[in-house]
Amino acid sequence: LFVTEVTNKDYREYLFWLKRVYVSYPNVYKKALPDTLVWRSPLGYNEPYVNNYLRHPAYNDFPVVGVSWVQANDYALWRTDRVNEMILVKAGYINLDLQQVDAENFNTDAYLLGMYEASVRKNKPSLKPGEEEGRRITFEDGLLLPKYRLPTEAEWEFAASGLIGNTYDERVVERKIYPWNGHNIRNSSSKHRGKMMANFVRGRGDYMGVAGNLNDHEP
Repeated sequence: LFVTEVTNKDYREYLFWLKRVYVSYPNVYKKALPDTLVWRSPLGYNEPYVNNYLRHPAYNDFPVVGVSWVQANDYALWRTDRVNEMILVKAGYINLDLQQVDAENFNTDAYLLGMYEASVRKNKPSLKPGEEEGRRITFEDGLLLPKYRLPTEAEWEFAASGLIGNTYDERVVERKIYPWNGHNIRNSSSKHRGKMMANFVRGRGDYMGVAGNLNDHEP
């Protein structure tokens, strides 16, 4: 699972790699391009986002948008291969190959199955007779990482329900009303006691905090 969002800069690195490596298969690069037209709306003028959001440096650290489920899965597999490749390079088992072209590029599954002939720097010592030169790294060595992936439907639903912090002895006893723990809209900490926790109120009324302490969250 990804811990943080994939940024525009991350995804542009992916696109650059696809375009550089898959010289004979330009459709691989084209299929990975995000749909920048998702910004268009009949009720707003979003053409600057359509033209600039993905590629302008000002949005480097913003999350990439317009990526389909299939494209996101392809990115996860690509990231798995690139991370495992660098792990082997930094550990000194293979050399970094910058001349990879088309299908002749590092793939984790192909490497583990012995179908990818990497530029070997050193081998792992082998205990099998007749393998004096050693062996390549296997998944059982604990060096390579498992595949990056998207959350499953059940994981998405659990996260959206906001159940973390509302369990008792591994039993879900209630659902959250708010993103934070508890059922109050005011802060209970000693430093910020009484202040509104978010930009909304339950029911009618103003957006002020406690008397004498302006805490106006009105949008």
